Amino acid sequence: MKENVATKRQNHGTLLSNAATAQQPAVPPSVKLPEAQSSGVRTFADITSRSANAFQEPQIDSSSRLEQLFSSGFSLHAEDASDHFNKAAAAALQEQQKAADQQPAALPSSSEPPLDWSIKTAVRFSSPEPFALAEEATCVSAGTASTAVRAFASCEADDMRSLQERYESATMSWQHPETCYPPATLAALRSGKANADLLEQRQAGWKDAFRGLYHALRHRHCDAFYLATPLGAHQQKQNMVFFGAAGIAGRPCLHAIITRSTLGLRTAMQQQYQLTFTMPLASTPKKPQGDLTLPDDLASLQTKGGTSGREQDNTRESLLYFEGPVEVQGLFEYLFNENRRFCGEECDVPLLMAPVPFPGACLKQLHPKVLGASDSVKGKAIQHRLEMKGSIPPWVLDRFTGVIKDAHPAKFQMVAETAPLSGSFNVHPNSDASAVRAPLSVFHAGGTANSLEAERWRSPPGQLANLVMRDLIYSDGQFVTRLTKCSTVT
Repeated sequence: MKENVATKRQNHGTLLSNAATAQQPAVPPSVKLPEAQSSGVRTFADITSRSANAFQEPQIDSSSRLEQLFSSGFSLHAEDASDHFNKAAAAALQEQQKAADQQPAALPSSSEPPLDWSIKTAVRFSSPEPFALAEEATCVSAGTASTAVRAFASCEADDMRSLQERYESATMSWQHPETCYPPATLAALRSGKANADLLEQRQAGWKDAFRGLYHALRHRHCDAFYLATPLGAHQQKQNMVFFGAAGIAGRPCLHAIITRSTLGLRTAMQQQYQLTFTMPLASTPKKPQGDLTLPDDLASLQTKGGTSGREQDNTRESLLYFEGPVEVQGLFEYLFNENRRFCGEECDVPLLMAPVPFPGACLKQLHPKVLGASDSVKGKAIQHRLEMKGSIPPWVLDRFTGVIKDAHPAKFQMVAETAPLSGSFNVHPNSDASAVRAPLSVFHAGGTANSLEAERWRSPPGQLANLVMRDLIYSDGQFVTRLTKCSTVT
């Protein structure tokens, strides 16, 4: 009975399906029927086709889609991305270079400190022992003071003097004028007619001093001296010049260095005084893109002096180096005749500093100051401090450090601040900065006290080239020197 009912139901479904198929008209294969509009009623064919395609993911052409995005304004230019990457890399490299510059380089330990030819503005010594010599110097006897002056003026050897006399003479130097007038004082002097003769006499006295000092350099009675322009009105740019005898700092010939220059100064020296100089710190000019090349003579001019553009003016790269008696003589004549133009019309006469006496020179003595002991810190010993400020030439710092070493043989430390204008005086014009020092056949007392000091003055800069001494650590008979780049010329 159940089988008959199932058979009837199956026959009935077959009849309905055949009837529905019979009602649809026959459609040729070439005719495409339009898609049926959705009326809200789904047939068995809709359900069947949907179940077959329900789990098929749509196929998307990714390349065409990206092309549509690029054409619609969301494009990423390769050049922009490259520029952004280069700028980021350059900034990172600059930060790394800045961090490397801030971290001083250390020289190998030695029994003597290097001779730094830059001018220091302040030095501070620290030691676990009190600076007894500095405390005794405040009440030194007149006999000791006069003996120290006589010994310094005659360049007597250190082994013939007491430690206190050496301490006194180590802080001495020669300079002219005794005091540089500020712009306000000069303006007040120029306002009165009676002071005109005073200013002219000041100029004439400075020229006599400069002439005598330069002749001492030429005749090997002075090994080195400095010329520094004073501060002028309207923020006049200051400058500094170093004159060195043959052999000083490993430089074989008579030479001179100007800290910075301008296009006008270089042009005037070349055209009016026919001077030849080099610019050892100037970067090599880049060749233009394309097939164009600079002639060799023009490229050498751009790097060696005369025709460099104004972009190098008053920068570290504008340093000028003069070598040989003829060129140094020409520089002397320029500074002698054009000192007002070189310094500024409203400035005072330049300051001259030398280790030997010269016409019109006055004795300048620095006075170190005892700062007392530092506060005790857990795990650190108390440090006694000694400070010296002013224009400190290299012969003063070197001799004073030697006296402190003999007075404190155990341990001490020194930290120095360098005048920015003198930060490039350790430059070496040749590529080999570690060349062998010039031989010293005959000892000339050109400011040095003995042949040992004269030999040290002739030491090439070595690793000190283009750097300055930042601090010095002395312990167990050995010096450890840390170097750094001097701040940018301002």
